[in-house]
Amino acid sequence: MRLVLGMLGALAVSGQESDYRDLKASELVEWMARESGKSLVYGEELGLRNKRLQVPAGALDPKRAYEVGVRLLKSADLAVVPGDRASGVVEIVPAPLASKKSLAVHVSPDTLPQADEFCALSVRTRHVSPRDLQAALINVVSYPQNCLSVESSGVILLSDYASNLRKLWDLAQQMDVPRAGSSHRIAVAALLGTSGAEERVPEPFRKLGLPAAVGRNRLETLGEAFTRLDAGAPPAVRPGVPPPAAATDASLRISGALPILVEFAASVRIGGGAALDRFTVRLDRDQTQVGPKLLETRLEIRDDAWLLAGAVPGEKEGTTLVILVRATPER
Repeated sequence: MRLVLGMLGALAVSGQESDYRDLKASELVEWMARESGKSLVYGEELGLRNKRLQVPAGALDPKRAYEVGVRLLKSADLAVVPGDRASGVVEIVPAPLASKKSLAVHVSPDTLPQADEFCALSVRTRHVSPRDLQAALINVVSYPQNCLSVESSGVILLSDYASNLRKLWDLAQQMDVPRAGSSHRIAVAALLGTSGAEERVPEPFRKLGLPAAVGRNRLETLGEAFTRLDAGAPPAVRPGVPPPAAATDASLRISGALPILVEFAASVRIGGGAALDRFTVRLDRDQTQVGPKLLETRLEIRDDAWLLAGAVPGEKEGTTLVILVRATPER
């Protein structure tokens, strides 16, 4: 049975605050509900009537009843998880199980609740791999299973008490910076794929298995362009302030029979390699007018080797436009 306490009658309070040095957890929740006006729910299996809390003298401030109560429940390995705003219901659960609930997901520490509620924080990386950042933060979260790496999206998803999420955010910003003095040569190649009796693949791309990947066994190079990606000294990072924009915004034009415009934001990774965000490919028939997107993706390049960015139908029937990318470290 779940106990809805927001509508309970007033809890009799008498004597000095020192009387609450030894308090049942259930009494604390009733006091929170009465003083804050919030509806708190919990399951009987929590055994709050049998849990006793040692409350410091002067801690039970009625004006801050909810924040104080949330902090005291945390000391008993209990987590407070707010429900949707419409219901106004707040649930109390065992802290190790809190991440299983439908948590509010924040993308900035500025929106985290003042009370030490249990919620989630999404941290997008720019210069370091989410997997590398996870390896560092997993030992800082309250529970290791609450630090998840979403490599394909460049995101770390953290579930924890709000106070700890602020600390984790600051640590992430301090680690997510470019390496000093490193640079890469970013090259983009465009190929046109067709089908024929014999397989033909330009020498630099033969080891990529392109015929199987793109469904065309004859490939010819349309053109190649490159730019230099530099990463200077790590910028100063202030707590709670998002990192600066990606190191380089680049546009590359590949001229020829099928002119192509490639645009991307690039950054150097601490663990090595480069990240190309918002990597888009367009036809470039007229430089005064931007053509429609043919391809849009995000790439993580770790090795000095060509990587297939994508393949899209060509202008003529039976052809395929193939885009390859390479990041070569330079010193």
